[in-house]
Amino acid sequence: MSSSASAAAAGKRIKIRAPRKESDADYQKSLDIVLGAIEVIHAQNASLLSFEEIYRNTYQLTLHRRGDLLYQNIKRVLRELLQARVNADLTPAMVGDLAGDHAQLFLDRVAAIWSNYTVALKLTSDVFMYFDKNYCSQRNTPTSWELGLLLFRDQILRSTLLPVRSALRQCLLDQIRCEREGNRIDISLMRKVIQMLVDVGDSTSDPQGTFRMHHPTLIFGEDIVPGSVYAVDFERAFLAATDEHYAAQSKRLLAESDIPQYLATGDAWLRAEHERVDNYVHKSSRDQLLALTARAILADPADTVLAGVANLVAALAANPDDSAPVAPIVRAYRLYGRVDTGRAKLLTAVANCFRELGKRDLEQRQKEDASPAMQRSGSASNVSTAAASSSAAGAASSSAAGANGDAPATPSGAAVAAAAADPNAPSGIVGTSVKWVTFVVSLTTLSQRLLDECFEKNPDYERGLQVALDEVVNSEPRNAEYLSQYFDYHLKKGLKQSEAEIEARLRSAHAVFRFLQSKDTFEKFYNQHLARRLLRKQSANDDWEQQTITSFRTLCGNQFTARFEKMIQDMATSHDMSLAFDTYRRNKSESGVAPPPALTVQVLTSAMWPVTADGAKCVYPAVLAGVIKEFETFYASKHTSRTLTWLPQLGTADVAAYYKQKKELSVTTYAMVVLLLFNRADAWKYEDLVQETGIPEPELKRTLQSLSVAKIALLTKSPATRAVNPGDTFAFNANFSDKRTKLKVAALVAAPTRGEADTERAATLASVEEERRGLIDATIVRVMKARNTLGHNELITETVRIVAARFQPSTNMIKRRIEDLIDREYLARSEADNRTYTYVA
Repeated sequence: MSSSASAAAAGKRIKIRAPRKESDADYQKSLDIVLGAIEVIHAQNASLLSFEEIYRNTYQLTLHRRGDLLYQNIKRVLRELLQARVNADLTPAMVGDLAGDHAQLFLDRVAAIWSNYTVALKLTSDVFMYFDKNYCSQRNTPTSWELGLLLFRDQILRSTLLPVRSALRQCLLDQIRCEREGNRIDISLMRKVIQMLVDVGDSTSDPQGTFRMHHPTLIFGEDIVPGSVYAVDFERAFLAATDEHYAAQSKRLLAESDIPQYLATGDAWLRAEHERVDNYVHKSSRDQLLALTARAILADPADTVLAGVANLVAALAANPDDSAPVAPIVRAYRLYGRVDTGRAKLLTAVANCFRELGKRDLEQRQKEDASPAMQRSGSASNVSTAAASSSAAGAASSSAAGANGDAPATPSGAAVAAAAADPNAPSGIVGTSVKWVTFVVSLTTLSQRLLDECFEKNPDYERGLQVALDEVVNSEPRNAEYLSQYFDYHLKKGLKQSEAEIEARLRSAHAVFRFLQSKDTFEKFYNQHLARRLLRKQSANDDWEQQTITSFRTLCGNQFTARFEKMIQDMATSHDMSLAFDTYRRNKSESGVAPPPALTVQVLTSAMWPVTADGAKCVYPAVLAGVIKEFETFYASKHTSRTLTWLPQLGTADVAAYYKQKKELSVTTYAMVVLLLFNRADAWKYEDLVQETGIPEPELKRTLQSLSVAKIALLTKSPATRAVNPGDTFAFNANFSDKRTKLKVAALVAAPTRGEADTERAATLASVEEERRGLIDATIVRVMKARNTLGHNELITETVRIVAARFQPSTNMIKRRIEDLIDREYLARSEADNRTYTYVA
């Protein structure tokens, strides 16, 4: 039975009393217990306390609406405790110069205060859990933990008693400076202090606005600006010091070292800053710190550094076997990826280096051309060039049996010295062409090497370098001629290089051809050089010729190579026709053997070959005239509507000559005509030779010189002078002797003057210009016929797009052709808009 039941049974009356009302003295007692506990905890004697009792008293104060009282007293106690720490620990530590070990001591004191304070603050926040939830959160005020951090900020870090704020910043920056100078510092301590600044939080969060606590905005003359404590008290000064440090260091290093060393050191500095963030600087500073460091090291001195990188590229171009410049260029590419527009500037510097190399090469070549030594060398080497041009321009429809050969050049001056140093090196325009193409090929090779090894095959860099190479190639006024000469040199017989080497050089030349804008000019020169090789049987390899033409066709289309392919076809057809003609003669002969002389004819399509019959004539010996007439009859039976024009200036002949012993002579057709006259008489006067041969006098004089006053003197001349004049007599040289049985007598070609060579080249270019005008006219008419009406700018753009495959026309050139077509009534201006054209049907 319960006691209440017993009482009721006993008849006693039960009384329920109200709980005793707490007095202010009771609340003060609870408050004293809580505040005393805070002091004990911060004195690191928490083991002496009953946390249950502290929690219960905190609960009672909060429950009975004494939260304001508790909050204000917590604030007061914590402020007093922190001020005591300033006086006891920091005041002695700030005596003297805060640098070196003294700075480290000061930082250690601050870190110790923070460590002890946060441990104590964590314990108190645990027992204030009910208070924080039911008082602080409902009134939107900082919790006990947050309040403690704010007080630590204002009483320690922003103390108005001592300049702790500036001293702390000074010590941190001093330690970082020492580390940058190579000294060891306490990284763990630095991490603790900087993390403390981060954990304290916002620098201007003012709890006093809501719970009436004054937050100073000016401390020891320093303004307190918005932002986190870490950013305002440390980061800004740290970044400014970093900027100042690296600005000075980069300036010093640029003055004391070369660019490779500068880039290597700058790279090390950036890595050190990255490690600094990993070690103790807060990660929020990483991007700003690295960007600022990169700006000071790379962006600000970019002009000087990138000029040095360009010099490394130039050094690599001058000596491709030296790989030393590659690593610094790789490093520059990687480092400038950290800087805004850094890689774009690096690309500009490298591309400009290529342009400058091209400019220097062009200026050097022009300087050499203008020097007297080079003029003499050019004149001598032009002997060969003129001979080649003459052969190409006159492409024979017929050549007597025998082998073709070049007229030998006679180098002098600088050319002789060059030949002595390297007997295989070409001279004159051929040598210049080889040097220029080799130079451009070296740049294309360097460009690809840089892309592969340094620039990670960056497509922007590939485009930029392609543009630079395009400008280098097309800055050379004679680029098309030089490139054609280069192909001609490597496709000829007699080049002392392996097949693999020649094929590699031809592939390189095709790479240069891709950059060429004036492809129509190249087509004209290549047409001449191909004709010369084919007519003189100088092609080293028919497969190379065909592969070269195929490559041109792939790049430029069938129209570009139509002439080349027809020329190759003519040579093949001529070969078959010569065999058929030989069979024809044998069938006509009773003995079944074709009677001498044997005749090999090259029949060329006049519209496809760069040949002319002007001035090409001679009186053929009777023994040859009959065979020529016989071939004409044979050819007419095959092609009734075609006419043959004989071009003897390009033919060659094999002649048997009987001196002290029989000699087999390989001579030109003109020389053969002259030599056969000496079967009729032992001596001839010049005037009689003119009459008998019918050879144009300039050609006859050169032929007689090659036969009488050259190294192989088959004839004697009286008087014994080099010049051939009327009245001179030429006789059979019965005393001629030579150990060789087979002799090649090449024709002498007068070396043209510089003006004559320029005139010949100008004629070729004039022909190109004429073809360009026709092409532009046809393009404009075709476009207008399709569109009927078109604006001025649109017409020019469309015309440039269409003809760009062959050459790059200027706007003025297109304008002139439009005006000409208007005059010729192919186009008309619109009455409504003067800049609009209409097609006139």
